[in-house]
Amino acid sequence: MNLKISHFIFSLLFITSLYAQSTPDSFPYPTLPTELRTPTERAHYLVHHYWDHFDFSDSIFKYKPSYVEQAWVDFLDLLPLVSLKDAQNSIKRTFQQTEINEAALKHFMKLAEKYLYNLDSPLKNEEYYLAALEVIINSPTLSKIDKIKPQQQWSIIQKNQFNTTATDIFYQTAKDSIGTLHQIESPYILLFIHDFDCHTCLEELNKIRNSSFLQQLIEDKELTILTLYPYEQIEEWKSKQELYDSQWINGYDSKQEIIEKELYALRSSSALYLLDNNKKVLLKDCSLVEVENNLKQANE
Repeated sequence: MNLKISHFIFSLLFITSLYAQSTPDSFPYPTLPTELRTPTERAHYLVHHYWDHFDFSDSIFKYKPSYVEQAWVDFLDLLPLVSLKDAQNSIKRTFQQTEINEAALKHFMKLAEKYLYNLDSPLKNEEYYLAALEVIINSPTLSKIDKIKPQQQWSIIQKNQFNTTATDIFYQTAKDSIGTLHQIESPYILLFIHDFDCHTCLEELNKIRNSSFLQQLIEDKELTILTLYPYEQIEEWKSKQELYDSQWINGYDSKQEIIEKELYALRSSSALYLLDNNKKVLLKDCSLVEVENNLKQANE
């Protein structure tokens, strides 16, 4: 039994057991029709009917915020069991249901941002969050002011989105060699945009350097690492070359286009992107653990 099927069964049994043990104060999970036999069928039904019996009244958000938050997290845990399109449609339907009142919609907006957009969230998923934003931005329930932040987030997510071709970047090394991201020929490229004067960035550099798995991929010519400094302290960056591995391509944005033209949306001091040989974005704003897991699965 593979991991995906195991997750199917675990999640479905978990939700079914919760429903069986439900009390008047517990979440009103939908009843699974008896004719649904396969894990796939049950997963689809649960995802599409998850909120059918939920009361989107104001009082529940005021008095039971943790109850609503746990229900939201359990819902998100089910989404990987269906296709991306089905997951997005279910999220849209959920947010359309919240439009019965402003308090419900704004509460779910906060939950979606916290779990799907926050960089520190283990459940972060920009493709899911786009589905929520689509309803939010077009909702008649919200004011124009309420929509300013969601519209900005929409714009940020659209830059170098998953499964799109990454924007090309011109770089120059400390020894004045020049090149572009799209000129790099490699099965995989790990792009690390960062500030050398950043504690978290230095930690990431050390993790990359100390990863025996990544090191082996580099030696096997399966992976190229491009570290890129996008800010203005070029001379200071040049004096810090001991921070970088000689097997990497280490450059700076001499044209200052990343920041000035907002080629890449930098939501923190650093950003990791994993690209394939066609420069398609496989992972965006991800952790090194996610990078390694993705590459390990690709090499199985």
